[in-house]
Amino acid sequence: MKCIYCLNEKDDDSFRSVEHVIPQAFGVFRNNLTLKNMVCNDCNQNFGKTIDLVFARDSYEGVMLRFKSGIKKQNEFKTLGKSSKSELKLEEGPFKGAYAYLEYIEEENDILPKPVPQVGFLNINNEYEYFKLGEIPNRNELDEKKYKLNNPEFFYIFIEHDKTLNELKKKGYNLKIIEERIETNKEKQIIQVNFKWPTENTSFRAVSKIAFNYLAHWQEPEFVLKNDFDVIRQYILNETKVDYPLVKVSNKPILKDEPFINNRMICHIITVNWAADKKSIMAQVSLFNQITYSIYLSRNFSGIWRNIKKGHIFFPNKQAIKELTSSNLLNGIVFS
Repeated sequence: MKCIYCLNEKDDDSFRSVEHVIPQAFGVFRNNLTLKNMVCNDCNQNFGKTIDLVFARDSYEGVMLRFKSGIKKQNEFKTLGKSSKSELKLEEGPFKGAYAYLEYIEEENDILPKPVPQVGFLNINNEYEYFKLGEIPNRNELDEKKYKLNNPEFFYIFIEHDKTLNELKKKGYNLKIIEERIETNKEKQIIQVNFKWPTENTSFRAVSKIAFNYLAHWQEPEFVLKNDFDVIRQYILNETKVDYPLVKVSNKPILKDEPFINNRMICHIITVNWAADKKSIMAQVSLFNQITYSIYLSRNFSGIWRNIKKGHIFFPNKQAIKELTSSNLLNGIVFS
């Protein structure tokens, strides 16, 4: 048998793993859509340790929507912690502008922001500007920008004090600690945060794999093994890019009669069809019915035309899957 990703021919024992169209981190479904004897053990395990893991723990869908939707409990929360590439910044309060990451706090039974190692300098506008460890500018750079470095309270340090102090000394700062203060949110006030997550690369590759898995589920292996899919295959495997966008993002709903962004029903949606040019194969993936990813699975397909039009809706809270028809889909690039 030949793996639809690495294209290596292997024996039966190398295909014992089951590849799920949608990773189980985003729901377990009755009569789930899976690939058997199509994805080798090595590729399956590699995805589980790389793009699937990062997508589940360091994306908007994985970090925010899995728990907001209720398919995961608060105490099941896991992220990449300090190594996260998502950016969380406090938008108000005494540490406005400080960087943080999310972590489950057992004592509070809640998912709360925790600071990353950083330094806050008082700038000319009497506001603190924060720099993560490793991004702290040299002293002379801030002198030129007239930061208030001689103020005895000119910086705040968050965690990893010794490491941060050594970094400051290397950057030319003369340090004199007058006092150490610990400030907490004793009143448990709600603080607004600004969450930015990296969509390109890992997230784009993860949704591309969902789309390619979906196509493979409904077509025989020989179809998806065609070299027409080598571009998306190499992008998923190795992040190999081309001179046109393989993935596009929008907030437009796939389903008809859905509001633009708020109050949509909680579901995952996948569709696949020929694009408007009748030569390219495209898919749409939307986890939790919020962000819509449009994916080029093949551009200028060279094989014989066939009817590949398909769409399904997944209800994670009900563990149910329902097939979609053209009548209940929004007009768009896939189901036009």
